[in-house]
Amino acid sequence: MTVDVAEQIARTRAREPRKREVAAQVAGGALIPEDAIRLLQI
Repeated sequence: MTVDVAEQIARTRAREPRKREVAAQVAGGALIPEDAIRLLQI
């Protein structure tokens, strides 16, 4: 495994909890879906 592959895996795993948190905020009404999309693109 190269360092690049390891970094990509780390980034992908780090994003998953964030996606779940944003989805929970949308479900709870704290965010609108359009704002969630903008947040996840950052």
